[in-house]
Amino acid sequence: MNAALIATMTKLPEQLRKTLTWDRGKEFSAHAQFALETGTKVFFADPHSPWQRPTNENTNGLLRQYFPKGTDLSRWSPKDLEAVALALNNRPRKGLDWKTPAEVFEQQLRSLQQPRNPSHKMLMSVLGGMSESERQHVQARVRAAMDTQVLNEGRHQGGRAPYGYVTVDGGPHPNPRKSAEGYRLRVLAIDDESAWVVQRIFAEYLSGKGDRAIANALNHDRIQCPSARRPDQNRHRPGDGWQGGTVRAILENPRYTGYAFFGRSTKFETLLDPDDVSAGHVVRFRKASPDRVVRSRNPAHPKIVEIEDFTAAQLLRKSKGSLRSARKTERSGRALKHRYLFRGRIRCDICGRKMEGSPRKKAMYYRCPARTLAPGSPVLTSHPGAVYLREDALQDAVNGWLGHVFDRKNRDRTVAALMDSQEPVIQIGRDAAKKRLAEAEAKLTRFQNAIMAGVDPAALVEAINEAQAERLASRAALDNVPAPVEVDVAEIYAAIDLIGDVTAALRGSAPTRLEELYEAIDLQVRYKQNPHEADVSINPVGVNNARVRGGT
Repeated sequence: MNAALIATMTKLPEQLRKTLTWDRGKEFSAHAQFALETGTKVFFADPHSPWQRPTNENTNGLLRQYFPKGTDLSRWSPKDLEAVALALNNRPRKGLDWKTPAEVFEQQLRSLQQPRNPSHKMLMSVLGGMSESERQHVQARVRAAMDTQVLNEGRHQGGRAPYGYVTVDGGPHPNPRKSAEGYRLRVLAIDDESAWVVQRIFAEYLSGKGDRAIANALNHDRIQCPSARRPDQNRHRPGDGWQGGTVRAILENPRYTGYAFFGRSTKFETLLDPDDVSAGHVVRFRKASPDRVVRSRNPAHPKIVEIEDFTAAQLLRKSKGSLRSARKTERSGRALKHRYLFRGRIRCDICGRKMEGSPRKKAMYYRCPARTLAPGSPVLTSHPGAVYLREDALQDAVNGWLGHVFDRKNRDRTVAALMDSQEPVIQIGRDAAKKRLAEAEAKLTRFQNAIMAGVDPAALVEAINEAQAERLASRAALDNVPAPVEVDVAEIYAAIDLIGDVTAALRGSAPTRLEELYEAIDLQVRYKQNPHEADVSINPVGVNNARVRGGT
């Protein structure tokens, strides 16, 4: 025991292990060697005086929640004991103003920072490695436990219920502690109003229809899509109709066979900017390898689709995916008959979608047909049957403006306009992180008020831990958002020089050269049918948008 104490204490900075107060148990008989090895002064409390070491006594009481008095600790592995220590270190304490011991310990470490001291750098590296190792161990233990629950019990591990199912009360939680705190088990049950749609999707797919054809038929029959049926679970989706991707997700979900599945997608961290490591990481999801997916041994909930039908659908999808369609083969094996100068660069101002090329006998047009909108789309009331824009009229107007903007005489004026037009860069997800942070802090405030009003703190420990974790995650996301960077005049001049001779490209009007020019300046067009105007924007490399508005 003495060796374990020495090994644990020597991991701490010297400033944090000056003294230690023990009781008079025989297990501390080697205190002299401990003091010599660690440099820590050891004191002993008076007999029958627990108030002289209150924090230790309080911790003993917390440990009794996991290990009742008389428990044989040899039954537990070191990893199990580490898990209990981690749980206690992340439990809010009233004596710490409802902060966790881990937070207070981190603040103490920061107060001891001496960046220029080599020992400090080594300490930070060691603590960072220990923290990352513990994080990985916790993740592995939690994942192993959840895999076992799915494999043996078919337990629903939370999250949104698949379309066609709803979550219902499954009785008391199997964990006695969670059950005592009022938690209930959630299980999947069939939603009669939408389960038949899932069966229809599988039947139509096996009959030969594709994803988009099935989605169009569902939209034609005025059947609500998943995000429209459950908007509370799909706040990030518009809910304006079925899409091919929605049908594909249903066809590839094995939970419709009645078995529980877990781990079909996995999280991974990637750099926000590979050229700037300090910008931090972002979490992404990708499909997990088959060996990482866990399936319950027995059916876990009512099935909607037979296993044979689901298997046939997957085999059919693989057969389609391995062969190139005749349309794709034809498209890649021959030269294009028409060139689309503005392909992917024009958007309809009414619906915001990209306009598609539409060749005609006398000219090239770009169109946005209303028939391809989802039946429930709110823009249908204001969208004409089709919006058309003639390419040569747009090309003349755009090229005339570009010739004026990049003319040598107007170069300084263009650079000044680009400098003035720079807008602050808004990091994607920043507002969402702020909202999550505010919600987490509001939850913590409500919990504190409830405790002050007389609610038992033990009943709120789990909820407080979750809110605390959400607050820390939101703060980390906000801290990793890079500050907006504005380019200077020299960088704008350099970007324009890299584009090359714009006047020569416009004078020659060679389609290939014009496409390269539009790509270099990131030309974007937003077309308004009434009053027949186009908002044109360019974005040279490293420069924020500069806009111009002119009739076409």
